Parts: sequence; C-alpha cells; structure tokens
Amino acid sequence: MRRPLLLLFSLVLVLDTQAQFGQKGRYTLSGGLRLGVPLGEFDAAYGRTIGGFGLNLALPLKHLPFAAGLQFDRSYLGSRQGVVALDEQYVTVTSGDLHVRSRMNGYHALVRLAPLKGKVSPYLDGLAGFRSFTTNSELKIDGVNGPLREENVLRGTAFSYGWAAGVMVGITPLLYAEGRFERFQGGRARYVEPTSVTIDSEGQVAYTTRESETDLIFIHLGIGLRF
Repeated sequence: MRRPLLLLFSLVLVLDTQAQFGQKGRYTLSGGLRLGVPLGEFDAAYGRTIGGFGLNLALPLKHLPFAAGLQFDRSYLGSRQGVVALDEQYVTVTSGDLHVRSRMNGYHALVRLAPLKGKVSPYLDGLAGFRSFTTNSELKIDGVNGPLREENVLRGTAFSYGWAAGVMVGITPLLYAEGRFERFQGGRARYVEPTSVTIDSEGQVAYTTRESETDLIFIHLGIGLRF
C-alpha cells in the first residue's frame, strides 16, 4: 500500500511542477570556481581569502520574469597532514598519513529576477539558507583504498542570507558563460582555526576554535547549460 501512495504522491508533484515551471524561459544549470572574502568579524577571526566551487539550478516560473532554484557551494578553509604511528589489528603497516581538512558548505534557496532573455542575460538573486563549517580527519595507509578511519573533529552551522548579481553570456544555444557577485550576511558560527591544527606522532589532533559572525562576499566565474 505504501508504494502506490508514494508513486501517486510523486506523480502529483511532477504534474504540479510542470504546471508551475518551464512555461517561459529555460532551465539553467551552472557551476564554476569562486573566491570568497570574509568581512567584519569573520575577516578579523579568519583573515584570509577562501577558494572553492559552486553550483546553482534555476527553474523559470510560469508567466513571470522570475525563477526559483537552489545553490550549493563548497569552500576550502585549510588542511594539515602528519605521519602517525599505527597499532591496528589486521594491519601490517606501522604508520599512516593523517589528513585534517576544514571546509565551509553553503546551502541556499534562491529567487531570481531575470527580465531579459537573450545572448546577454543579467539577473538578480535573493538567497536564504545556511552554512556549515566542518573539520574532519582521515587516516590513510598504503595498500588500502579509502580512509582506514574517519572522524568528525568539529561541526558548526549558521543561518545565511543575501543577494547576488550576475550575467549569463551565450556561447552556443545551449552553453553560456557566467559571472556573478554575491554578498551574504551570516550568523554566528564556531569553527576550527586551520593554522592552529597540530598532529602528534600518536595521531592526537589539537586545535583552537574561533566564533564570529560569518559575513562574506564571493566572486564566481563559471559555465552553464540552458535546457
């Protein structure tokens, strides 16, 4: 009984989506590289530019010059690596590489105003969602695919909202280049200070943390598809 109900529910969603989206304009899916610059408290606490990548999907709304969609971005805050001693059952090697990596992920819903449909298409986005700040460790050894052991060192989250202004420039009927500027207001989050991370020979990870507002700007350059 549950399976037919699930299929029926999925069909209703698809039909409703078809009724609301895709009647004017075209779906867009883009991705690219981005550079982030912390602002205010975040700049004082972290104080470095941030590199990463981003993806966004926008679906046009029926009879309106608007689109709705989602954006994901990942930024790399820093990493440390050290050789540590091993005493593991069923493992013959006596040392391994411990990697500690810090990342920042953004998850945002967007509403896009895109009144012009042509080779050059400027737009304005409103965004709201949250950011996660994670630091994880992975122990890797020779002869084993993937990490032997993983651990979540620290995780923090913060509400995030802002706006973006961008332009899409057509390369072919399907392919376009994209540039965008983003400005975010971010709530308070706790995160690892990447330069403070130390790893001793026994595999113990030590670090200090920071806590601040997480305002920042991004500059994004990428390519996308219209379909």
